[in-house]
Amino acid sequence: ISFKIVNFTSEELYEQLSQLSLDFVIDEEGYSNKKSIIFQKKDLYEEKYCICYSKKLFDKINDLKDLINKPLILPDNTKKDREYFDTILKENDIKKSATIECPDFESALNYAKDGLGFALIPVRLKNDTDKLNYFDIDLNKKIVVSYIEENLSPASREFLQEYSDKK
Repeated sequence: ISFKIVNFTSEELYEQLSQLSLDFVIDEEGYSNKKSIIFQKKDLYEEKYCICYSKKLFDKINDLKDLINKPLILPDNTKKDREYFDTILKENDIKKSATIECPDFESALNYAKDGLGFALIPVRLKNDTDKLNYFDIDLNKKIVVSYIEENLSPASREFLQEYSDKK
């Protein structure tokens, strides 16, 4: 099996899937296509998020409200993750906007390492515990694989079966 990693919007990915240009799409749950095509879906995992920040430059935070007067490093406002985080802030009566908006989480992580603020990142990117503190937040996003059964190649079908067997 060979994987081709592409970076498109959800809409573009599902358009290609509906045109049978892709065997499957791995993306966050919740995309609904405007066409009548029914995509089968299998849950892959749940992406969990945290806030990371420089140990050297900032005091430890214990609560989301501790972010009120702090510089935030967030995904740009076109990303679902940002929408979810903005909702969490609103639910906690925190009126805050991003100090820095990033196109990707690796940039946000690097900015946090450089001491530029408090970055929203997926927990899977936690890595430099000597330089960074992490604060877990209640933000989770389900990642799914979507496909059209009749369009699966034998290799893709085997991959999905193997994954299902191990789960």
